[in-house]
Amino acid sequence: MGTDEQKDKRALERVRFLLDQWDAIFDGSPSSEEFVSISSSFSSGPPGKLPDEASHPTIRELERCLRLLASASPGDYRHLKAFRCGMEWRCVDTWRRVKLASGKYDWVPDRIRERVVPRWIRPERVLAGELFLIRVFRGEISLPDDLYKAFTGQQDPSSAAV
Repeated sequence: MGTDEQKDKRALERVRFLLDQWDAIFDGSPSSEEFVSISSSFSSGPPGKLPDEASHPTIRELERCLRLLASASPGDYRHLKAFRCGMEWRCVDTWRRVKLASGKYDWVPDRIRERVVPRWIRPERVLAGELFLIRVFRGEISLPDDLYKAFTGQQDPSSAAV
């Protein structure tokens, strides 16, 4: 695999990772600034301040690219957003084979997260949307270290920008 192919593959993986975390990136609920209402009514207040990751240059550029996709190909945009950004997850009980300290193998119960894919989603349209985003993206697709660590519990193995 050539360097350009590796770069494209890494860019695609990073775009997919960011889109899978899209709702969490823009979730304004964990705010250090508390909302104080000055009215006595029970109206809803502002959602709070956005996390720092939401203003990262890569996130802002990806947001611009999504707007371009929405105007250039609304169908691909809908498929991509439904599959990546607005997806549902379910927990599934399964069995996983592990190697014990003695060197033997055993099966242990495990719980994994599985994406719930609506039947109307077409994978080829999702891929077309992802490739469009990579094509129109200006600059390097880098992952915010804090964000990657928050969602995976580890450092980005390829922390060099694409």
